[in-house]
Amino acid sequence: SKSEKETRETPYWLNLLTNSKFFITDELVEIKNYSYEIIRMLNSIILSKNKKVFQKIFITLKS
Repeated sequence: SKSEKETRETPYWLNLLTNSKFFITDELVEIKNYSYEIIRMLNSIILSKNKKVFQKIFITLKS
């Protein structure tokens, strides 16, 4: 189900993002509250390993 998928994927990207230079603690707290669609998008960005794209989208989400 959707919730099971989210539960399974969240630790994967959250762990990577926690170790990312693009992150600070306050942003990490905020991102935990994002929707499943945002989680899925972040997974795709991370898997692409395109940090410039990730940074641009993250900034867009924050603004």
